[in-house]
Amino acid sequence: MDDTYQHFITKAHLDKFIHPDVGHAVLFPYRKGGDPCKARGTRRLGGAINFYRQRENGAFHDNLDEARKQSETLLFSSGRRTPSSLSQCIYEDAFVPSEQDRLQLAAAAAFLWCGSPVQIHNTAMHALLFFQMDLLNRLNTDEMQKTYRERYGEAAEHRLEEDRDKLLNGELVLDVGKENWRQLGFEAFQIEEVLIRLLLGMQMTVVDCNYRCFFLTSDTPVVRTYPSGHDKLDDEVWFPISYRRGILWHRRNDGIRNRLGYSGSFLYNRRVIRHAYKFIYSPLSEGWIKTAARQETFDPLFGYYGSLEKVIEGAKPAIFNGERHGEIVDIVAAMRASPKPDVVGI
Repeated sequence: MDDTYQHFITKAHLDKFIHPDVGHAVLFPYRKGGDPCKARGTRRLGGAINFYRQRENGAFHDNLDEARKQSETLLFSSGRRTPSSLSQCIYEDAFVPSEQDRLQLAAAAAFLWCGSPVQIHNTAMHALLFFQMDLLNRLNTDEMQKTYRERYGEAAEHRLEEDRDKLLNGELVLDVGKENWRQLGFEAFQIEEVLIRLLLGMQMTVVDCNYRCFFLTSDTPVVRTYPSGHDKLDDEVWFPISYRRGILWHRRNDGIRNRLGYSGSFLYNRRVIRHAYKFIYSPLSEGWIKTAARQETFDPLFGYYGSLEKVIEGAKPAIFNGERHGEIVDIVAAMRASPKPDVVGI
């Protein structure tokens, strides 16, 4: 098969961030933790060669990329006869979303969220941990104990205990192989429907940036922040849809439309920078973006679990009356602290 440049961030989405003051159809990429890059057109931004190519029964195919193109046509179309809800939201200042519009806007956000490098990486890391946990649990079933008795006879119990220990310390693993980790990460698309339902259950506000500002996007174009320990209202999903407009899903009563102040616009731009994978894409070249991108150290990636013992040691346990209890309530803490391999390979 010929090599193909495949966008994990839809070109039609990136196009909406091109600023008319530039005079050229380019965006300004900034490397997270590094320096700015040369301005480039959107044809060669937000993608990689053969990114969605899959191997099945020994043969390669681009079926996933072709399916994504069909969704892109539906969700990101800017045609005058059949504009998408997203396009109307971007270009119509008096746009008031209907229930159908809300569904399409949520679908567009879920589409980009699930296809981004961070989610593909994190899905693969989470799946590998789940495989290991599931196998350990299966060793405790009556069916597996019967299988071991049939295979090992009187040594079955000893062999079961030995394999449990190996699963816990990482000597025995259930894995698809490192060469298939990115393809495993494509399972992220299976939770699009879950994310859509989540967004439809939240309040939605169409947000305009301050007239002196513009919105950024990145290779993580949809940013999810979770409720903090002290405030459930921190639960938000931020989706900048053009250089001057974005969509915010939240748990407050902020109304259908809102215009941010100067500091509010910067707040959401810094959120984009913080959660980016490798690149921030800006409509204009400005010094503060260079500084913010270079200084940002937050890493949104999950690490490879290593062993279940390490996960148990690094996970956050339940706390009752100031004391630790055995029940684990947060394994993500252990995954964030683990070594982070290069899953997506870009």
